[in-house]
Amino acid sequence: MRVSFEWLREFVPVEITPAAVADKLTMAGLEVEDIEDWGGSFEQVVVGKVVEITPHPSGGRLLVCRVDIGTEVLTIVCGAHNIAVGDHVPVALVGASLPLGKRIAAEAIAGVVSQGMLCSAAELGFTDTSEGIFLLSSRSLVGQTLASHLGLRDVTLEVNVTPNRPDCLNIFGIAREVSALTGVPLTPPDTNVPQTAEPIASLSSVTVEAPELCPRFAARYISGAHVGPSPMWIQRRLLACGLRPHNNVVDATNYLMIELGHPLHAYDYDTLREGRIVVRVAHPGETCVTLDGVSRTLDPSALVIADAERAVGIAGIMGGHDTEIRETTTRILLESAYFQPQSIRRTSKQLGLRTEASYRFERGADFEGLVDSLDRCAGLIARLSGGRVAAGRLDVAARRYEAPKIPVRASRVNQVLGVQLTSDTIARYCSRLRLAVTARTTAGIEVEVPAFRRDLAREIDIIEEVGRLHGFQSIATSLPQVRLEAAPQLPQREAARRALDLLIGCGYTQVINYTFMNEEDLDRLQIPADDPLRHVVSLRNPLSKEAGVLRTTLVPSLLRTIALNLNRDIRNLMLCELSKVFRRHNGSLPQEPHMLGLAVTGNIGEQHWAHPARPLDVYDVLGALEMLVERLRAPRLLVTAAPVPYCHPGKAAVLSVGDDPIGVVGEVHPTVLAAFDLGQPVILAEVDFDRLISQGLQVPRYRQIPRFPSVTRDLSILVDTAIEAGQILTLIESAQPDLLRTVRLFDVYAGKPVPTGKKSLTFALTYRADDRTLTDEEVNRIQARVIERLSQTFGAQLRGQEGV
Repeated sequence: MRVSFEWLREFVPVEITPAAVADKLTMAGLEVEDIEDWGGSFEQVVVGKVVEITPHPSGGRLLVCRVDIGTEVLTIVCGAHNIAVGDHVPVALVGASLPLGKRIAAEAIAGVVSQGMLCSAAELGFTDTSEGIFLLSSRSLVGQTLASHLGLRDVTLEVNVTPNRPDCLNIFGIAREVSALTGVPLTPPDTNVPQTAEPIASLSSVTVEAPELCPRFAARYISGAHVGPSPMWIQRRLLACGLRPHNNVVDATNYLMIELGHPLHAYDYDTLREGRIVVRVAHPGETCVTLDGVSRTLDPSALVIADAERAVGIAGIMGGHDTEIRETTTRILLESAYFQPQSIRRTSKQLGLRTEASYRFERGADFEGLVDSLDRCAGLIARLSGGRVAAGRLDVAARRYEAPKIPVRASRVNQVLGVQLTSDTIARYCSRLRLAVTARTTAGIEVEVPAFRRDLAREIDIIEEVGRLHGFQSIATSLPQVRLEAAPQLPQREAARRALDLLIGCGYTQVINYTFMNEEDLDRLQIPADDPLRHVVSLRNPLSKEAGVLRTTLVPSLLRTIALNLNRDIRNLMLCELSKVFRRHNGSLPQEPHMLGLAVTGNIGEQHWAHPARPLDVYDVLGALEMLVERLRAPRLLVTAAPVPYCHPGKAAVLSVGDDPIGVVGEVHPTVLAAFDLGQPVILAEVDFDRLISQGLQVPRYRQIPRFPSVTRDLSILVDTAIEAGQILTLIESAQPDLLRTVRLFDVYAGKPVPTGKKSLTFALTYRADDRTLTDEEVNRIQARVIERLSQTFGAQLRGQEGV
């Protein structure tokens, strides 16, 4: 927000410097980012008098002008033909930099050296376009700088207004703050409007069909207007605040938007069908050609300003081309309304159209102040254009503003700010901010919040305002009493940290992906419609379709991370991620389990002359999980072959703790690989980490080095190929747990001479007692019992005894 200091002093006549005002605003929370000496570019543009005009020697439309600038007479080549001898014109001297960036230099034009430039209004930045040279008053002083002649010198403050303070997006709002901070009285703007006897109700009407989107709409009618350029004092103030002048009517609406902060719009009354306004939502497929000449197709949720037949503007964003103010306009309908901020923000985003009006409306306009803005603007248009304002105004309101009242405790103010203020002092601060105090006791006050302060809703908001005026720099610095205590070590957090450390030590790289995913990724993973992974939590306002839901699985993120690396020719990857997923559960809050994901692809290690690189496979992933479980001392994982939707048939398994399935592992299906643009095999595992450690992690205990030797026996059996080795391993371990220390599968074979439908499994069983050396007879008895249980349970036979 650019603030003209000269304009500001019209409402609050401070005697301190702009820098001092900037410092006070910044310390009060309205940061002044820059202070600019505006109008400095006009110091090298002077008033000149044309003393001679001759055709250019080369012919054509060029003229050679002799221009007196007081100290000398310059020769200037000019292409405009609206000047005559005796005219006073702006002359840009050699070395001048004009507002639009053009730098003036002495240069030869068709053989004649031009010693400057005669300026048009557009070249001076006063208008968008202009025809001919900008002619000055004949009473102007030759040689005087244009800045002095037109009063273009000013100081502007660039104020960074935070989104919660729309009341400061205008000169008067900043003046209100300066008045409160300095104690200088605030002069309110004059809103009196001279009116004719003819009532506006007989000339126009307003119908609001969407009161929830437009709770209030007011209008005034001006007749007999003459559209033309604005006086220089209007143009000067608009330019200083960063707006380009257009004509006296449009400039008046922009002037009031900058002055009081409420956007207004003027319609050519004669172009409105039936001369009336209808505020409604857009019809399906409806279009509107806006002021910038672009035809825009409107969403049915967009609020439009219409006449009896068509949309003539997009509410709160931009007016329509067909009803804009033109040079021929004589009758004007002036709009001032309050629009729902969310509606303006949504439509602005849909159309990709942001304007000064939408910027203010989407932050929240002043529900009550729109009438003062309307009246002051109508009076200004009548004054600038010679028009007449009809009696009264149209004012359609679905509701009226009810000022909330907030009780403020003096004890709470002092506790939060660390000061000692009385109720009277707090009330005085509130009054300076134009917050009406409706009740006062020694314990506190009651404050009535005006419509322009929509950011004040709670007691703490008023306390902040008191702190701003008291001065945060005036509050004594004190250190709080802090009690230092060691943070408790949460078992889950410690287990997660150790798990990641162990995996990184095994060569894995930790990745951290976004919590969001594209719901279509579940289709790419071939997840069935009734699978719990389909119970997604959708975002109300997603950043994009690719981030439309909270992820229910880590698999899509891991696959996309691999694809990203493969596209950069990084082909050997071992990735791990330990993060939350979110799964909707019976309409209540979503479940948020921590999942551990592993994904590998390519080869393990680099190619070496002594040994070839080995492709990573499912056993590498299982080995990492087994190591993790062992080091964390968590319950052992059981691996059971089972189909997984996104894995290759026959190359997938379910991971369980006891009878509780907690994860999956397998090689990704080729169809899924193609869906994620992956050109090489990928092995994945995903484990519910919370459930893995839910049964508790064993505390490490010291074990004495064995004093007695161990005995190792091999056991080779034949079983049906459908029987899983894990089942057999579990049964063997349970045979004599106090003496049977380890069981290890070290050979699997199928083929001749093993019978068809059978497979050979060979285990190494290690026995040891803590108090004695085991005899062969003891070991043989246990071994025989193991063989008997295997035979009874699985129909297993010892190798070499198939026919017995």
